[in-house]
Amino acid sequence: MVDSLPTKNGVDSSTFFQYAKRLRSLTLGTSNGHDDIPTLSLVRLADLQAPGNPFFPGLKSVAFTSSHVPQTTAIYGTLALASPITSLEFTALEVETATFATMLAFFSNRFSGSLTYLNLTFPVNNRDFTMESLRFLPRFQALRSLTLFSKNPRFPIFDKRLMDWILNLESLENLKIDVCVVPTDLDTTTHHGKQAISARLHTLRLGGPLNFIDFVLPMFAHRGVQITALTLAPIGGYDPGPIRAFVQSNFPNALNSLELLRN
Repeated sequence: MVDSLPTKNGVDSSTFFQYAKRLRSLTLGTSNGHDDIPTLSLVRLADLQAPGNPFFPGLKSVAFTSSHVPQTTAIYGTLALASPITSLEFTALEVETATFATMLAFFSNRFSGSLTYLNLTFPVNNRDFTMESLRFLPRFQALRSLTLFSKNPRFPIFDKRLMDWILNLESLENLKIDVCVVPTDLDTTTHHGKQAISARLHTLRLGGPLNFIDFVLPMFAHRGVQITALTLAPIGGYDPGPIRAFVQSNFPNALNSLELLRN
């Protein structure tokens, strides 16, 4: 077990490990390009972690909050791969990079059966995020909470690998999908009749074009799914009457909260 490193410049490394043991959440923002620790040193530091003895034994949550995932930030992220991570967030991604895909690959390989919360937020409408990087998402099979937010009308929400993965998450309890995607004829044909399987799902939020919500909502409207809180946020103006009528007719009695918003 690594619990000390050589003392350098009068700094006792045991202090680092004392704080490391207390760490519960880690937020990684944009690097300013003047990191005190060289990249190679970070790689070597990560390699010092023995199996079962991580530097951060109590670390549960990692959040990437920058508009992209630069290499230095990604290397910091690798320090967490030996920790018992249950929550992963990318909250402001504007650029699809190889390092983002690498981080998803690393985390999905290491925490496929233990990650319970995932948040992917893509706030820019003119940047594509494709299945080239998102192909790693279906590895996460133990999610209880999932948030997908994108303003890009080409976000691949109806890619068979992505939508089938969402609908087949057995442990899912909370789901938020907010996208600007209009389903095509091919989308409606490919996904016609598909339904979510999680009997634990109780909170659902759908946001996007009205025809997106009209198409996706029935996937969760069956007796096997006991949704108790439903939030719908169509883009633009709409008549709430038909939506209320559909919800009242198709959702089981478990539903006790319906919120209609304007997106």
